[in-house]
Amino acid sequence: ARVSQWNDKSGNNRHLLQATAGLQPVLVSAGLNGLDVVHFDQVGRVMRTGSATALAAQFGVCMAVRWITATANGYLFDSQATNADVLISGITTTSMRMYAGTNLSAVGITAPETMCISAKFNGASSELRKNGSTFASGAAGANVFELATVGNNFVANTACLAYIGEAIWWANPTAQQFTNAEAYIQAKWGTP
Repeated sequence: ARVSQWNDKSGNNRHLLQATAGLQPVLVSAGLNGLDVVHFDQVGRVMRTGSATALAAQFGVCMAVRWITATANGYLFDSQATNADVLISGITTTSMRMYAGTNLSAVGITAPETMCISAKFNGASSELRKNGSTFASGAAGANVFELATVGNNFVANTACLAYIGEAIWWANPTAQQFTNAEAYIQAKWGTP
């Protein structure tokens, strides 16, 4: 089945949407830890928030991901505007990056791989985490996040080639919120 709407569980009605059938990702039953996942399986598959979700330059993202095929520029999460590009993606077939004006990346991804990927966007004190441990830290820029794009970049011209079980994003994350979000993702989705 194709996924046209991925409901926001926060109560803020920031659902991820895709009205065009040919661009809708695929729902995979029991794809990760016995739970259904959304599979962004080819170029152009993408979901976006339908309403503004603007966050300050300091915000966090935490995702349950099963990277199926290693791919350069496989975007998991992106902003929806060219003037405020913020992203988490593969940069090569073995490395991940976060970006809010400056690339912050690290090598250490293998496919297929199941992981909890989290990113704390905070200018010069940004952090990319994998399975609860720091993967890369330092400057990632200070672009402001606008509208969410999941499973691709904002122009939808790449292929993520991953299962995404859940994505959480919020403003001004504390260290405890990150620890709690990662523990939740790891327990629910069976990520290491």
